[in-house]
Amino acid sequence: SFRDIGFGTTDDTTLVLQGGGSSGVTAGNIELVRNGNINIDGTNINLRAADASSTFATINSSGATVTGTLQAEANNTSSDGLVSIQQSGTGDASINFALVGTKGYSIGIDNSDSNKFKISSSETIGTNDILEIDTSNNATLNGDLTLTKSVGDTKLFIEADSDNNVEGDNAFLIYKLDGGVETA
Repeated sequence: SFRDIGFGTTDDTTLVLQGGGSSGVTAGNIELVRNGNINIDGTNINLRAADASSTFATINSSGATVTGTLQAEANNTSSDGLVSIQQSGTGDASINFALVGTKGYSIGIDNSDSNKFKISSSETIGTNDILEIDTSNNATLNGDLTLTKSVGDTKLFIEADSDNNVEGDNAFLIYKLDGGVETA
């Protein structure tokens, strides 16, 4: 039976669709080569250097691994984000940042805590939360807030009436110690 389709040489544009294990290509492979290498082996999609000496991205059912810099770039008039992090299940929609073996942070939506947007001092969202914003846009900062400016005065504005209608709204700065009495 006919199982191999190919054209070109290793020094030229190459397309190999492989149904069997002949010619050194794993069964089920698709190889596309031209100043780069895309390999689909039935389990992974691998993006490789032109000479296939190194893999810089692997995509499979567990996710994607990128070695090197990942860049999202567009040149259009769209107001949509270039990166979208979505969760269809009960997990969190988040991004983790880590200096391996040193420190990690995460940012995202904590599905298990009323869908709050959080920045956490941990690689797990919802652990050691620094900032929480609930679905009503109320923010909680867990830690110290330092306002600094290198030149001139530092200002803190508190506005109770952002729509600029005179409704008798008042801006309060409330000091509270360990759940004690509030004073305005």
